[in-house]
Amino acid sequence: MVDKLNPSGCLPVLALKMTLVTLNCVNLPALSAPERIRGPFLLPDRHRRPAPSTAACGRPLWRGGRLRYGRDMSDLRIALYQPDIAGNTGTILRLAACLGLGVDVIEPAGFDISDRSLKRAGMDYLAAVTLTRHVTWERFEDWRAAAGRRLVLASTKAATPYVDVAYRPDDILLFGRESAGVPDPVHDRADLRVLIPMVEGQRSINVAMSAAMIAGEALRQTGFA
Repeated sequence: MVDKLNPSGCLPVLALKMTLVTLNCVNLPALSAPERIRGPFLLPDRHRRPAPSTAACGRPLWRGGRLRYGRDMSDLRIALYQPDIAGNTGTILRLAACLGLGVDVIEPAGFDISDRSLKRAGMDYLAAVTLTRHVTWERFEDWRAAAGRRLVLASTKAATPYVDVAYRPDDILLFGRESAGVPDPVHDRADLRVLIPMVEGQRSINVAMSAAMIAGEALRQTGFA
């Protein structure tokens, strides 16, 4: 992986191995739509990446019923609020690569995006992920508002089980920090808050497991890539 320093002195953009975007970096011109970086080349969003190969992610096992296929990438996205643990983020990136989901990381994170634990957990799947970095929560919210996307927060404080929600194809599924979840202002900004029911006395489920459960239900309803 190669670090390419932005001429403006803003956050470095990592290239070659991971599809990566940095949005709303100070002193950078505003982008009309998210753009993806592959190697040294900047590609407009209209250039869709090919679907992950079956060799990388396996063949779909379920046919018919409510499951639908055919798109190369889902509009559903997973957002991580200031993640603490690189290994969990790497696991979620691997999940996103296999399911055709975009991932948004809301900074600051508790690790460098090139952390060895991140690469170890994500392995070679990182090359297939579209990852967008947002330098602050406020910048993420500006982007989301402009895109008109609904924010669905996974929270132990929620009252609605995640399986009792009607998901939309362009929802953003937000997951909080491993150590502290999300602060109250972020919690209040969510359009919908969902809960994974647990047996009494247990504190929480691993964030990567939570992302897999909720994203799987959302894709079951809206259609797999």
